[in-house]
Amino acid sequence: MSEYIYRVDTILNLNKVCNDTFRAKRWTKNSYPHKLLKNAQTLPTDGLYLICFFTTQQLAETALKNDFSHLGDSRISRCRKETILRVGFSESWDDGFIPGEAYLFWCTELLNEQNHEFSETNIPISHFETLNEEEWVPLANSDSDNTLTPSYFSSLPIPKKKPWWKFWL
Repeated sequence: MSEYIYRVDTILNLNKVCNDTFRAKRWTKNSYPHKLLKNAQTLPTDGLYLICFFTTQQLAETALKNDFSHLGDSRISRCRKETILRVGFSESWDDGFIPGEAYLFWCTELLNEQNHEFSETNIPISHFETLNEEEWVPLANSDSDNTLTPSYFSSLPIPKKKPWWKFWL
């Protein structure tokens, strides 16, 4: 059985999911300055796309509490790491975190009208589950009003490192 990886998304961003597929966001030079992506040898006609995941549920829960609570309704989702690799993403550590805490998955595509903002490389939403009332349920069938339950919040540690997405706010 392969390992699960975890991410936190706002409901607003989850509502951008189209055609039941989860697509990576396009990275630009104005985005968080990931060293790997900054140093990538790409042509001006190429787009770089990234998607980040935490290595553990606990890290995702901590991020939900400390970094996403002010962004509105958000939820934790998970999928198997092998799924991300199988569809064509490359794997590295996210340099906005301590190595081992978060993955940076990325891909390169020739730019076209369909991938200006999000990659054509995608993961079917059927591969994702979301935490709902302390149980994992298919993300596609979940109610957008259910997020991490408040009982988790009192036991979560406060991180000492500033996450990468705070640089964008």
